[in-house]
Amino acid sequence: MTATNSPDPQIPGFEAAATQTEVTTRITTLPPSVWALIVAIAVLAGAVAAAVSWHVIPRPQRFATVDLDEAFQVQQLRMTLMITGPGVGDVDRTQAATLAMEFGPRTEAALREVAAQCQCLLLVRGAVAQGQLPDYTPAIKHALGQDGLDVRTLRQQLAVRANPDSARPGDTKDLPLNFLRKEAQ
Repeated sequence: MTATNSPDPQIPGFEAAATQTEVTTRITTLPPSVWALIVAIAVLAGAVAAAVSWHVIPRPQRFATVDLDEAFQVQQLRMTLMITGPGVGDVDRTQAATLAMEFGPRTEAALREVAAQCQCLLLVRGAVAQGQLPDYTPAIKHALGQDGLDVRTLRQQLAVRANPDSARPGDTKDLPLNFLRKEAQ
């Protein structure tokens, strides 16, 4: 038995080999439009796989802290300074009450905004027992209009207002309320 170029029914696999050669020739001679379609399908499959892995594979959660106690104390002292002292009228008290009522929703909005910006879960500073986490308290205070205000300074100013005779050099007896009313403007 000798192999020839013509199909021989006595040689098993000869027809299959001829068919394999035809298939290989057909694949290598595909028109460019078919190759473009194959490449497009491969790119689309890769993009779908990447998108699925991006949304399905869990990424480690990032954490940060905020000192809400400080923000609430600053707001409390601001309100106290706005409604006490000489020359405070009903308009000032109404304005302070409005600012106090808006503080809760504004705080929630500020927390959502900062959490979205840092792409992290914000924890109250007191809830962190161990370890160092980034602190976003200044960002929260900025969103609440409390830039440059701190509890210690506001308490000193309130003490001076309550007892003007105890003022030390450098303390301010008559506090301008403009910095307290930034939100209302």
